[in-house]
Amino acid sequence: MRKSVWIVLLLTCAMNSCSSEKKEIEKNTALVDELPDARIIEDSLYRIQIPNTMKLTNSLDVNASLQFSDVFREQFVTVSEFDKKDHLDRLMRNKSAKKQLSALENFSTLEYNAHMNAKSLLLESKWSTMEIDGSVFKIKAVDVEIYGASKEISYWLAFVEGKNRLYTIKLWTPKNRKHLFEESANLIIRSFRERE
Repeated sequence: MRKSVWIVLLLTCAMNSCSSEKKEIEKNTALVDELPDARIIEDSLYRIQIPNTMKLTNSLDVNASLQFSDVFREQFVTVSEFDKKDHLDRLMRNKSAKKQLSALENFSTLEYNAHMNAKSLLLESKWSTMEIDGSVFKIKAVDVEIYGASKEISYWLAFVEGKNRLYTIKLWTPKNRKHLFEESANLIIRSFRERE
């Protein structure tokens, strides 16, 4: 009986891993503050820990290279990536960038402002900046009310400057469920590693 349960479990895991475009690597890859009950998702540019309860999706953000959701818990994560030189050149041409600011400061300011469009700010954290494995992170948490929606949403936003790329990591959940996701959201952000 136990043997047949294990065979079914292994076949299920094998089928699920084949359907994903992202490659999972061993859990024992050393990352700071590992997220319990999570797996490491890896693509050609980065790797990140994602809770096992989240499933791969493509319905959250057409521009995101990675999208996972746990619809039951109402927890969502996306990662978008941009070529640093192309993105900054475009900002300079559009006169959106300020020459006195760093690439990450220009990127995070512009992306944050675009994210906050059509949202009413309820509560925000201060910006925090950290460096992990050579990448610089600017992180901010915000609670918002989306115009025309009945729910208040809690977001964790991270803007990352890698060697040749800029990344936006967004995580969100309804504000009344914030306490259930906050610790995991912060660990997911800190698990992000550029592979270049």
